[in-house]
Amino acid sequence: MLDGSSLSFHRHFLNPFDGSRYTFTLYELFAEKCIGSSGSWLIMKGLDHYIHNPFTLTKITLPKNEPYFYEPIIALSKPASPQFSLIALTGYPRSLHFIRQNEKKWSSYNYNLDVNTDEIIQAVTSNGKFYAMSSRGRLAFIDLDRDTVLEWKVDIARIKFDLRREHVYFLESNKEIVLVIVAYAKLSPIKR
Repeated sequence: MLDGSSLSFHRHFLNPFDGSRYTFTLYELFAEKCIGSSGSWLIMKGLDHYIHNPFTLTKITLPKNEPYFYEPIIALSKPASPQFSLIALTGYPRSLHFIRQNEKKWSSYNYNLDVNTDEIIQAVTSNGKFYAMSSRGRLAFIDLDRDTVLEWKVDIARIKFDLRREHVYFLESNKEIVLVIVAYAKLSPIKR
């Protein structure tokens, strides 16, 4: 879903594979903000947090006692199924909040980073497992069933990128996770 005014009934979507753009009239999303997505599902924030599928118009309301999210990194797996789980990573305090199907409250897990300037910048789910990437190119594995919920994968070499000049995001393709690094084009100064 493309950025735009939340004070509209119209929401604009882009198909990144062929560049097609679509406009939907979605009365239920008026004055609501999208704070994350996974597949066809949007994580929306209005008076409450909820998950919405704009194609099927299915809505799943999350429990009222959610933690306060300030632009979190969010990933979710299999909404509307018994395997559903949602994670929200916040930079300060460095916490991972999660909830699963039929749970009535959020659980929290504080995580540490080795370096003060490192932070989690992306998260993704694949086959019910969660992964996160730090700003210094470290990969973390997130398993909600373990005592150590977030574990850094030290056996994987750090991936090099520069967040000042590159945008980094995960993409799931054929049930495999791909890390995409897009370099910003250099813009020449405008002559006046």
